[in-house]
Amino acid sequence: MEFVIFEKGMQERFLREIKENSRKTWRELAERISKSKGMMFFYLNEDSLMTKQTFETLRKHSTRKYNVKYQTVPNTPIDCSIPKKMTDDLAEFLGVMAGDGHRAIHQYALVISISNLVDKEYGGRIVALFDELFSIQAKKRVLDNLLQIFIYSKQAWEFIDKYHPIGKKKNKLHIPSLNKKHLKAYLRGLFDTDGSFYERGSGRAVVNISSRDPQFLNETKESLINLGFHPSVSGKNLNINRKAEIDRFFRLIRPANPKHQEKYHGFKRQYLKRNKQSCA
Repeated sequence: MEFVIFEKGMQERFLREIKENSRKTWRELAERISKSKGMMFFYLNEDSLMTKQTFETLRKHSTRKYNVKYQTVPNTPIDCSIPKKMTDDLAEFLGVMAGDGHRAIHQYALVISISNLVDKEYGGRIVALFDELFSIQAKKRVLDNLLQIFIYSKQAWEFIDKYHPIGKKKNKLHIPSLNKKHLKAYLRGLFDTDGSFYERGSGRAVVNISSRDPQFLNETKESLINLGFHPSVSGKNLNINRKAEIDRFFRLIRPANPKHQEKYHGFKRQYLKRNKQSCA
Protein backbone atom coordinates (compact mmCIF):
# COMPACT_ATOMS: atom_id res chain seq x y z
CA MET A 1 0.00 0.00 0.00
CA GLU A 2 1.26 3.48 -0.87
CA PHE A 3 1.04 6.42 1.54
CA VAL A 4 1.49 10.12 0.79
CA ILE A 5 4.27 12.01 2.59
CA PHE A 6 3.69 15.77 2.85
CA GLU A 7 6.10 18.35 4.21
CA LYS A 8 5.20 19.32 7.78
CA GLY A 9 1.98 21.37 7.90
CA MET A 10 1.12 20.81 4.25
CA GLN A 11 -1.30 17.90 4.78
CA GLU A 12 -3.49 20.15 6.95
CA ARG A 13 -3.23 22.95 4.38
CA PHE A 14 -4.21 20.55 1.59
CA LEU A 15 -7.31 19.33 3.45
CA ARG A 16 -8.51 22.81 4.36
CA GLU A 17 -8.18 23.86 0.74
CA ILE A 18 -10.18 20.83 -0.36
CA LYS A 19 -12.94 21.62 2.14
CA GLU A 20 -13.11 25.25 1.02
CA ASN A 21 -13.10 24.48 -2.70
CA SER A 22 -15.56 21.58 -2.50
CA ARG A 23 -17.91 23.43 -0.11
CA LYS A 24 -18.49 20.17 1.71
CA THR A 25 -18.51 19.42 5.42
CA TRP A 26 -15.85 17.24 7.00
CA ARG A 27 -18.43 14.47 7.28
CA GLU A 28 -19.30 14.74 3.58
CA LEU A 29 -15.62 14.63 2.62
CA ALA A 30 -15.13 11.60 4.85
CA GLU A 31 -18.02 9.82 3.13
CA ARG A 32 -16.48 10.69 -0.22
CA ILE A 33 -13.35 8.69 0.64
CA SER A 34 -15.19 6.02 2.67
CA LYS A 35 -13.69 7.13 5.99
CA SER A 36 -15.18 8.25 9.30
CA LYS A 37 -15.34 11.90 10.30
CA GLY A 38 -12.93 11.05 13.14
CA MET A 39 -10.44 9.73 10.59
CA MET A 40 -10.61 13.04 8.75
CA PHE A 41 -9.48 14.79 11.90
CA PHE A 42 -6.56 12.39 12.29
CA TYR A 43 -5.55 13.44 8.78
CA LEU A 44 -6.12 17.10 9.63
CA ASN A 45 -3.96 16.90 12.78
CA GLU A 46 -1.32 15.02 10.76
CA ASP A 47 -1.54 12.08 13.16
CA SER A 48 -2.14 9.79 10.20
CA LEU A 49 -0.89 9.53 6.63
CA MET A 50 -3.29 9.38 3.70
CA THR A 51 -3.15 6.58 1.18
CA LYS A 52 -2.31 7.49 -2.40
CA GLN A 53 -5.86 6.54 -3.41
CA THR A 54 -7.37 8.91 -0.82
CA PHE A 55 -5.06 11.73 -1.92
CA GLU A 56 -5.88 11.24 -5.61
CA THR A 57 -9.62 11.30 -4.86
CA LEU A 58 -9.41 14.54 -2.89
CA ARG A 59 -6.92 16.41 -5.04
CA LYS A 60 -9.52 16.81 -7.77
CA HIS A 61 -10.82 19.74 -5.75
CA SER A 62 -7.37 21.35 -5.46
CA THR A 63 -6.08 24.23 -7.56
CA ARG A 64 -2.56 24.04 -6.13
CA LYS A 65 0.33 21.75 -6.90
CA TYR A 66 1.54 19.91 -3.81
CA ASN A 67 5.05 18.51 -3.62
CA VAL A 68 4.54 15.07 -2.11
CA LYS A 69 6.43 11.81 -1.91
CA TYR A 70 5.06 8.28 -1.76
CA GLN A 71 6.04 5.57 0.67
CA THR A 72 5.18 1.95 0.00
CA VAL A 73 4.36 -0.24 2.99
CA PRO A 74 3.76 -3.94 2.27
CA ASN A 75 0.63 -5.52 3.72
CA THR A 76 2.57 -8.58 4.80
CA PRO A 77 1.33 -9.81 8.19
CA ILE A 78 3.99 -9.63 10.90
CA ASP A 79 4.22 -12.44 13.41
CA CYS A 80 3.76 -10.98 16.87
CA SER A 81 3.44 -12.29 20.40
CA ILE A 82 1.07 -10.55 22.80
CA PRO A 83 1.64 -10.44 26.59
CA LYS A 84 -0.91 -12.60 28.40
CA LYS A 85 -0.68 -10.70 31.69
CA MET A 86 0.85 -7.61 33.24
CA THR A 87 4.60 -7.91 33.79
CA ASP A 88 7.39 -5.55 34.83
CA ASP A 89 8.48 -5.24 31.20
CA LEU A 90 4.97 -4.40 30.01
CA ALA A 91 4.45 -1.85 32.80
CA GLU A 92 7.82 -0.26 31.98
CA PHE A 93 6.95 -0.15 28.28
CA LEU A 94 3.64 1.58 29.05
CA GLY A 95 5.56 4.17 31.06
CA VAL A 96 7.92 4.70 28.12
CA MET A 97 4.93 5.13 25.79
CA ALA A 98 3.36 7.65 28.18
CA GLY A 99 6.61 9.60 28.14
CA ASP A 100 7.89 9.59 24.57
CA GLY A 101 5.59 7.18 22.75
CA HIS A 102 3.13 7.69 19.91
CA ARG A 103 0.46 5.35 18.63
CA ALA A 104 -0.05 6.28 14.98
CA ILE A 105 -3.08 5.02 13.10
CA HIS A 106 -1.31 4.79 9.76
CA GLN A 107 0.52 1.50 9.25
CA TYR A 108 -0.39 0.47 12.84
CA ALA A 109 2.83 2.01 14.13
CA LEU A 110 4.07 2.18 17.71
CA VAL A 111 6.78 4.85 17.78
CA ILE A 112 9.07 6.02 20.59
CA SER A 113 11.04 9.20 19.90
CA ILE A 114 14.08 10.08 22.01
CA SER A 115 17.09 12.37 21.69
CA ASN A 116 19.79 11.01 19.44
CA LEU A 117 22.28 13.15 21.38
CA VAL A 118 21.74 12.16 25.03
CA ASP A 119 19.44 9.10 24.90
CA LYS A 120 21.08 7.06 22.14
CA GLU A 121 22.46 4.45 24.54
CA TYR A 122 19.04 4.12 26.20
CA GLY A 123 17.61 3.18 22.79
CA GLY A 124 18.97 -0.33 23.33
CA ARG A 125 16.59 -0.78 26.26
CA ILE A 126 13.62 0.26 24.13
CA VAL A 127 14.60 -2.19 21.39
CA ALA A 128 14.87 -4.93 24.03
CA LEU A 129 11.36 -4.13 25.36
CA PHE A 130 9.82 -4.38 21.89
CA ASP A 131 11.52 -7.73 21.37
CA GLU A 132 10.64 -9.10 24.83
CA LEU A 133 6.98 -8.08 24.66
CA PHE A 134 6.08 -8.58 21.00
CA SER A 135 8.92 -10.68 19.53
CA ILE A 136 9.50 -8.02 16.87
CA GLN A 137 12.85 -6.48 15.97
CA ALA A 138 12.26 -2.75 16.17
CA LYS A 139 13.44 -0.43 13.40
CA LYS A 140 15.32 2.83 13.89
CA ARG A 141 15.49 6.10 12.00
CA VAL A 142 17.25 9.39 12.77
CA LEU A 143 15.56 12.71 12.02
CA ASP A 144 17.95 15.57 12.81
CA ASN A 145 18.63 15.10 16.55
CA LEU A 146 15.69 12.74 17.05
CA LEU A 147 16.01 8.95 17.23
CA GLN A 148 12.78 7.11 16.46
CA ILE A 149 12.41 3.44 17.42
CA PHE A 150 9.28 1.77 16.06
CA ILE A 151 7.43 -1.31 14.95
CA TYR A 152 4.54 -1.94 12.57
CA SER A 153 2.07 -4.46 13.96
CA LYS A 154 -1.71 -4.42 13.96
CA GLN A 155 -1.80 -6.96 16.81
CA ALA A 156 0.53 -4.97 19.07
CA TRP A 157 -1.19 -1.71 18.11
CA GLU A 158 -4.63 -3.07 19.02
CA PHE A 159 -3.31 -4.63 22.25
CA ILE A 160 -1.99 -1.23 23.42
CA ASP A 161 -5.39 0.37 22.70
CA LYS A 162 -6.65 -0.20 26.25
CA TYR A 163 -3.60 1.54 27.70
CA HIS A 164 -2.63 4.29 25.28
CA PRO A 165 -4.57 6.77 23.08
CA ILE A 166 -4.20 7.23 19.33
CA GLY A 167 -2.40 10.35 18.16
CA LYS A 168 -1.97 13.26 20.54
CA LYS A 169 -1.82 12.23 24.21
CA LYS A 170 -2.63 15.42 26.11
CA ASN A 171 -5.68 15.03 28.40
CA LYS A 172 -6.01 11.38 27.33
CA LEU A 173 -3.32 9.62 29.36
CA HIS A 174 -4.03 7.63 32.50
CA ILE A 175 -1.90 5.38 34.66
CA PRO A 176 -3.43 1.88 34.60
CA SER A 177 -4.37 0.04 37.78
CA LEU A 178 -1.12 -1.63 38.86
CA ASN A 179 0.23 -3.35 41.95
CA LYS A 180 3.21 -1.64 43.60
CA LYS A 181 5.77 -3.86 41.88
CA HIS A 182 4.44 -3.03 38.42
CA LEU A 183 3.86 0.61 39.37
CA LYS A 184 7.57 0.98 40.09
CA ALA A 185 8.34 -0.41 36.63
CA TYR A 186 5.83 1.98 35.01
CA LEU A 187 7.40 4.96 36.77
CA ARG A 188 10.82 3.75 35.65
CA GLY A 189 9.74 3.91 32.00
CA LEU A 190 8.10 7.29 32.51
CA PHE A 191 11.12 8.79 34.30
CA ASP A 192 13.55 7.36 31.75
CA THR A 193 11.76 9.26 28.98
CA ASP A 194 10.05 12.31 30.54
CA GLY A 195 12.18 12.70 33.64
CA SER A 196 15.38 14.46 34.60
CA PHE A 197 17.86 14.64 37.45
CA TYR A 198 19.80 17.81 38.10
CA GLU A 199 21.68 19.70 40.80
CA ARG A 200 20.36 23.09 41.80
CA GLY A 201 23.22 24.36 43.91
CA SER A 202 24.48 24.02 47.48
CA GLY A 203 24.59 20.25 47.27
CA ARG A 204 20.88 19.95 46.55
CA ALA A 205 19.38 17.92 43.73
CA VAL A 206 15.98 17.33 42.12
CA VAL A 207 14.20 14.37 40.58
CA ASN A 208 11.82 15.85 38.01
CA ILE A 209 9.03 14.50 35.82
CA SER A 210 7.36 16.91 33.41
CA SER A 211 4.02 16.68 31.61
CA ARG A 212 1.70 19.18 29.95
CA ASP A 213 -1.26 17.02 31.03
CA PRO A 214 -2.37 18.20 34.53
CA GLN A 215 -4.52 15.14 35.21
CA PHE A 216 -1.76 12.71 34.27
CA LEU A 217 0.77 14.66 36.33
CA ASN A 218 -1.58 14.45 39.31
CA GLU A 219 -1.95 10.67 38.80
CA THR A 220 1.85 10.42 38.76
CA LYS A 221 2.00 12.39 42.00
CA GLU A 222 -0.56 10.10 43.67
CA SER A 223 1.37 7.04 42.48
CA LEU A 224 4.56 8.33 44.06
CA ILE A 225 2.72 9.17 47.29
CA ASN A 226 1.44 5.57 47.36
CA LEU A 227 5.06 4.46 47.20
CA GLY A 228 5.98 6.64 50.18
CA PHE A 229 7.38 9.74 48.44
CA HIS A 230 6.47 13.39 49.00
CA PRO A 231 6.47 14.99 45.54
CA SER A 232 5.41 18.55 44.81
CA VAL A 233 3.75 19.82 41.63
CA SER A 234 4.16 23.25 40.09
CA GLY A 235 2.81 23.91 36.61
CA LYS A 236 3.98 21.10 34.33
CA ASN A 237 6.68 19.91 36.74
CA LEU A 238 6.63 17.27 39.45
CA ASN A 239 9.64 17.35 41.77
CA ILE A 240 11.11 15.21 44.52
CA ASN A 241 13.45 17.41 46.56
CA ARG A 242 14.25 15.55 49.77
CA LYS A 243 17.74 14.07 49.59
CA ALA A 244 16.76 10.84 51.36
CA GLU A 245 13.84 10.37 48.97
CA ILE A 246 16.02 11.00 45.91
CA ASP A 247 18.35 8.23 47.06
CA ARG A 248 15.36 5.99 47.72
CA PHE A 249 13.90 6.82 44.29
CA PHE A 250 17.03 5.56 42.54
CA ARG A 251 17.08 2.42 44.70
CA LEU A 252 13.38 1.66 44.32
CA ILE A 253 12.58 2.78 40.76
CA ARG A 254 15.99 1.81 39.31
CA PRO A 255 16.06 4.08 36.22
CA ALA A 256 17.34 2.29 33.12
CA ASN A 257 18.40 5.38 31.18
CA PRO A 258 22.20 5.65 31.55
CA LYS A 259 22.13 9.47 31.50
CA HIS A 260 20.07 9.52 34.72
CA GLN A 261 22.34 7.05 36.47
CA GLU A 262 25.49 8.93 35.39
CA LYS A 263 24.14 12.27 36.62
CA TYR A 264 22.94 10.81 39.92
CA HIS A 265 26.17 8.97 40.73
CA GLY A 266 28.21 11.97 39.60
CA PHE A 267 26.25 14.13 42.02
CA LYS A 268 26.76 11.60 44.83
CA ARG A 269 30.52 11.59 44.26
CA GLN A 270 30.69 15.38 44.32
CA TYR A 271 28.48 15.51 47.40
CA LEU A 272 30.75 13.09 49.32
CA LYS A 273 33.83 14.98 48.15
CA ARG A 274 32.43 18.30 49.38
CA ASN A 275 31.50 16.77 52.75
CA LYS A 276 35.02 15.39 53.20
CA GLN A 277 36.53 18.77 52.40
CA SER A 278 34.23 20.58 54.85
CA CYS A 279 35.17 18.13 57.61
CA ALA A 280 38.91 18.42 56.96
